[in-house]
Amino acid sequence: MKKPILIIFVVESEKRNQSDNRYIGKLLEKRYDFSQNDVTIRYVNMGGKCNYKKSSVISQIKKIVNIDRKIENHVIYCFDTDKIDSNYDEKTRFEEELEYCSTNNYSLIWFNYNIEYVLLGCDVEKNKKKNEAIKFLKNNKSNNIDEKKLLENNYNKKGYSNFYAVLDKLLTKKLPQ
Repeated sequence: MKKPILIIFVVESEKRNQSDNRYIGKLLEKRYDFSQNDVTIRYVNMGGKCNYKKSSVISQIKKIVNIDRKIENHVIYCFDTDKIDSNYDEKTRFEEELEYCSTNNYSLIWFNYNIEYVLLGCDVEKNKKKNEAIKFLKNNKSNNIDEKKLLENNYNKKGYSNFYAVLDKLLTKKLPQ
């Protein structure tokens, strides 16, 4: 049996909305084998990408980690790149997020431009994000996603993410059916 691990996803969405949590949960369920019950998944909702290093977010992470210090834990920040290809401020912010994660030994999952753009192929208005995430789950839209779009290492590639590239190093993939 594998050693138990804890994965903490630090996501941009608000706690009441949980749209990022829903997408991530579905992608995890689609690709990885959790039958051994050796993986615990937790979420920290930042309520906006600029809150990533606020004390409230950091204390939530520490609280989860301190529940059981014996378990190997992995903190994974999930960021939308937004318009890094055309907006200098967004590119600078993303580089700061990369540096922050590197300095703190956190992993970083990125979605270019955003999680909806990667998974749905379009941007979604802020007030519709929760409903679109729920529709994504109900309609099993994850079955239509080309997994290559989630295995990219170049964060400048629009419509792609490194989601599976990061998690394949930590989790056991399901056997092909």
